[in-house]
Parts: sequence; C-alpha cells; structure tokens
Amino acid sequence: MEQSRAEQSRAEQSRAEQSRAEQSRAEQSRAEQSRAEQSRAEQSRAEQSRAGVTI
Repeated sequence: MEQSRAEQSRAEQSRAEQSRAEQSRAEQSRAEQSRAEQSRAEQSRAEQSRAGVTI
C-alpha cells in the first residue's frame, strides 16, 4: 500500500514536470514567433521608408 502511494506520487510528479516542459516549449515557440513577426514588420517598415512611404 505504502509503495503504491509512492509510485503514484512519482508518476504524478513526472506528469507535472512533463506538462511544465511542454508549456515552456509552447511559450518559447510563441515568443520566437512573435519576435519573427516583429522583425518582419520592422523590415517592411524599413523597406517602405526607403521607398519614400511614411507610415
């Protein structure tokens, strides 16, 4: 009985760690995506300003 509780608690801990890791990967990927979009937007603003278009 004691052993099965310990195993269950280890399993839950491992699930929690996995879910934290996945969440952190998802956040990292969102952050990279948003940086990429920001850099594209800045590049497009720069190109337009070179072309004489003011935003």
